[in-house]
Amino acid sequence: MAILSAPVSLKFSSSRHSFPKRHRTLLPAPLTSRLPIFTCSASRDCSSSKEILSHFKELRNVACGVLAVWAVTTASPVDAANPRLPPLSTDPERCERAFVGNTIALMSDAKFDGADMTEVVMSKAYAVGASFKGVDFSNAVLDRVNFGKANLQGVSFRNTVLSGSTFDDAQLEDAIFEDTIIEYATMLHLHSRIFQSILLLLVSISIKGAKGIVGVNYGMVADNLPTPELVARFLQESTIINHVRIFDTDPDSLKAFANTGIAISVTIPNDQITSFTDFEFAQNWLVTNILPHLPDSNIVRILVGNEVLSTANTLMITNLVQAMDTIHTALVNESIDKQIKVTTPHSLGLLVTSSPPSAGKFRQGYDNHVIKPLLSFLRATDSPFLINPYPFLGCSNQTLDYALFRPHSQVLDEITNLTYTNMLDAQLDAVYSALKLIGFADINIVIAETGWPSKGDPGQVGLDVDSAAEYNKNLVQHVTSMVGTPLMPNRTFETYIFGLFNENLKPGPVNERNFGLFNPDFTPVYDIGILRPKIAASAASKHCHNTRYLFMMIVLYVTFVLAG
Repeated sequence: MAILSAPVSLKFSSSRHSFPKRHRTLLPAPLTSRLPIFTCSASRDCSSSKEILSHFKELRNVACGVLAVWAVTTASPVDAANPRLPPLSTDPERCERAFVGNTIALMSDAKFDGADMTEVVMSKAYAVGASFKGVDFSNAVLDRVNFGKANLQGVSFRNTVLSGSTFDDAQLEDAIFEDTIIEYATMLHLHSRIFQSILLLLVSISIKGAKGIVGVNYGMVADNLPTPELVARFLQESTIINHVRIFDTDPDSLKAFANTGIAISVTIPNDQITSFTDFEFAQNWLVTNILPHLPDSNIVRILVGNEVLSTANTLMITNLVQAMDTIHTALVNESIDKQIKVTTPHSLGLLVTSSPPSAGKFRQGYDNHVIKPLLSFLRATDSPFLINPYPFLGCSNQTLDYALFRPHSQVLDEITNLTYTNMLDAQLDAVYSALKLIGFADINIVIAETGWPSKGDPGQVGLDVDSAAEYNKNLVQHVTSMVGTPLMPNRTFETYIFGLFNENLKPGPVNERNFGLFNPDFTPVYDIGILRPKIAASAASKHCHNTRYLFMMIVLYVTFVLAG
């Protein structure tokens, strides 16, 4: 976890801010980043040469359209996994197309290996012979996609809608069809261009409002942890976690996550960074440590070091960007630079000012000589800026509610007149302000580490199981809520919780060994809502689904009676 973090006081001021230091590591002197197409049939025979429909039939179209929109936008993934509504028409000659004239996407023979296509919408796409090895299609809508002869090995179709899609001679080894909705989208047929526009608008809103990614840091500095194979199976089968970060390139761990679809970020230790300035070394490392695991293991990022700029190693700091660039060049040579991105995580100690958030500023000397070149690299390679915010490091008895997302906690930024209701938002906005100040506000911010210890040394505020559960549960809800922050509204944040297990061999204060969400036997230390729903949740969901089903059937019956 972070060596340094930026606490936020209850009263923002423009004064400079000091940062608590976990290991009293000093910063070095400054140096001179569609929807399932619901086919709503307006007639029983569905002839494409029908005359203009009667007013009642037009009414039926409208009613079906409204119901289609309502059903799609309200049904949850759990609902969708339950028994489906039957099609309105069983006529085998019912209409085959929902919208005449839609553009067909040509994707034949294209290569998308390892791509993240979660919640993507593909309609009438021609993907014959294309390669999608290891692609994550979770929560996607694949409507009438021709996957003939496509390579779909290890593809994840979790909670995916497959409507009228074909897979002739496709390679589907190790493909995952979990809670997949197949042919659900053939039950209705929309002709109305008005509702076509509404549906497309709702798709756009749905994509923008997609849930943010919540991953976990999988540290292994312990002598009592389960094997990587058991860990990978647990995450895949028992949790909603589909992103994980490991702190090395351990081959057993990478093999364990093969064919799970879980996105993996690997880490290069700080003490190896200087070696990666040599291209031959970087290339050999890639061939030895990364390529043997592709595409079975879904490696998506290489993190070069951790909180490097908060160390006192000037040589390491000055070599960081060059090492990142060299690794990227090696990826380009292997044509996997679009699949695997290179970046590095930072402590909030990188900021010289964080209060108020709008005054966030990088430390002088680092901003021009290290951070700007690093951010230029991230922009050029479309990679995110990773930070490690830990609100518990900056809280006191007076700010504990603020750090734990508790209601009625408000702090005003007197420069912007924006109100903050939690410390994490203030920390994120301080980073955003610092990026904006030097011209890099477009760089995406990812939370590489954050968490709350369930135990600490005597006298440490709020370090207990209840507070840890409260922080992490509220964290997950907040970063996936599309609320965003005062300076970055209406967005989610890719977030990695620290950590998966308590690590009993980690040095340092007590809290370092007590960040885990789970015990070694996989029982939760506390529940934050990342376990897959069990019997109780399933029963509640079934009741909700049945209520919607009955309501839809009543409305559909009335509609068809009116239409004669």
